[in-house]
Parts: sequence; structure tokens; C-alpha cells
Amino acid sequence: MTSSQAVRAVLAGLEHSRSWQEELYRDVHRHPELPHQEHRTAALVAERLRSAGYQVHEGVGGTGVVGVLANGEGPVVLLRADMDALPVREATGLPYASAVTATDATGAEVPVMHACAHDAHVACLAGAAHLLAEGREHWTGTVVALFQPAEEAGDGARAMVADGLAGLIPPPTVALAQHVMALPAGQSSPAPDPCCRQQTACGSPCTAAAPTARCRTPRSIRWCSRR
Repeated sequence: MTSSQAVRAVLAGLEHSRSWQEELYRDVHRHPELPHQEHRTAALVAERLRSAGYQVHEGVGGTGVVGVLANGEGPVVLLRADMDALPVREATGLPYASAVTATDATGAEVPVMHACAHDAHVACLAGAAHLLAEGREHWTGTVVALFQPAEEAGDGARAMVADGLAGLIPPPTVALAQHVMALPAGQSSPAPDPCCRQQTACGSPCTAAAPTARCRTPRSIRWCSRR
């Protein structure tokens, strides 16, 4: 079997998983959680991974979840999604819109919304993990499904590493993250690490209406463009 045939075989189950992925997306969107508070979301993905046959580690770095699926000799592929939402009030009018409020790190009560597609990231990675588990006869190696907390706070990845992530997984051959972009359905646009940095030039989220001279990294620009 060629690699293209193997990919098609793994993706053959996509139509069967699409409905529960959409339900998961709407559920997570309806119940967003602030950085370091992603307990409900973490429980949902942990159960999905466990039911698919992954070895699951919960509470990594606080609320992070890591699933490991070993399937013989081969590369170790780490797939990462972020789980946290933003202190934003939703006004989309969607039937599954968020009406959630929560207490932020300063003690203030704030509205919460998935305004940066982390709900989609969670659903996509849960679906990919499921498909890879169901189609494991068509590939060999190890899949690591990593659900990271507190991306918006900028310290979730560090917390997972500090909590012993390296001892829970084999060294990755490659690590892949995802972002929802304005592309036609069915297309992807891979890019190297520098476009996905998580630090700002000034060390804190920028509140300017447009990027300034102090905000040169892509992470800063993404913060600025959201305000």
C-alpha cells in the first residue's frame, strides 16, 4: 500500500465521525473556559482519547491532556490543539452561542467566548486522533495528541513542560499545530514554526488597534488585530 492509499484508508471514516465532531465543536463553543480553567473541555477530550484506545495523561500543567497511541516502529508525531477561550461577550446569535461568565485571574467576572477557534482546534484534533486510531492498520509509529491549556495566557505550554511532559511521551519526530485560516474547505496551508510563535515583543498582550513598532512578532499582531 502506498502512502497515498494509506491516507485515503485512514480518512475513509471521516463521514462517520463528522457528526460527533460537529456536536463536540458546538458543545465546547457553548461552554468556553478561560485559561487554566479548562476542566470541562479537558474531561471531554480525555474521554474521547481513552475510548479510542489512547494512553491518557490528565492534569498536565494544570488542565492539559496528553494521549499516546503506540503502534509499532516508526516516527513519533505530536499533534497539538489549544483549549482555552477569551474574555469576550458573544453576540453572534448562534443557537449554540456562549452565555458563560467566569472569574478571571484578577478576580473580575467576565463574559467568555471561543473567539479564536480553539473550539474548532479541539474538535479537529479529537477527530484526527479518532481516525488515526481506527485506521491504525494502515500506519506504524506513535501518535501523541496534546491538548494544551492557557494558550491565550501564553504560559500553558511552559506549564506542561514544567510538569514533566517530556517524561510522559517519547521524543517527537515532528510536532504539528493547527490554525483556522480563510481557505477553501479541504485545503491546508502548512508553514514553519516562526509563524506560530507564542511570545510578544513587549512581553504582554497588545491592546492597540493595529500593530505598533513594539509589536513585531506574529503573536503580537494576532493579539492586536483582535482588539
